[in-house]
Amino acid sequence: MNRATHDQNFPLYDPILRMSDLKTRVRLSPSHIYFLISEGLFPRPFRLVPGGRASGWRLSAVNAWLLDRENDVTTGGRSKTGVKGRAA
Repeated sequence: MNRATHDQNFPLYDPILRMSDLKTRVRLSPSHIYFLISEGLFPRPFRLVPGGRASGWRLSAVNAWLLDRENDVTTGGRSKTGVKGRAA
């Protein structure tokens, strides 16, 4: 059997999003996405090939970020630290 059927850390279906996919999914410009990353407010991309330039985001990480934003809206814009607009 393949590793994907046994390892919980390796989901069967967790596509990798490139920037072109990401900006349409979250409706933010690439420059704003990179700003959020620099502030620790958005998941960091990972290199697709060690030493390579191509990078991407796991769909599950982006979906978790979107759910966290939705929770921020329902709790009055307060993140886990209680500071408006800041993540834990």
